[in-house]
Amino acid sequence: MEDDVQTTLDLRNDALSISGLHRHNVSEPMHVVEPQTGELKHRQLLVAVKMDCPVEAEILSTALLVAPQEYHRSILNNFNVNKLILQSL
Repeated sequence: MEDDVQTTLDLRNDALSISGLHRHNVSEPMHVVEPQTGELKHRQLLVAVKMDCPVEAEILSTALLVAPQEYHRSILNNFNVNKLILQSL
């Protein structure tokens, strides 16, 4: 696939969390819920976060997946991110 993200990340005492919503089969259930509305998210997006703390990496990758793009900068200001990849699928 031409639109695939391909990158190399050096992980040495780092954590990598990847969250994404991409379905090859539309009958597969969605699993991420928008907390303010309770609705399932249907956006085709991949978020990869490299950080020192694995718990924060997991929280941040899911938060960025669910949050509208206009909130991303304010969310990111609360974390020390080593590397961030956001890719529409």
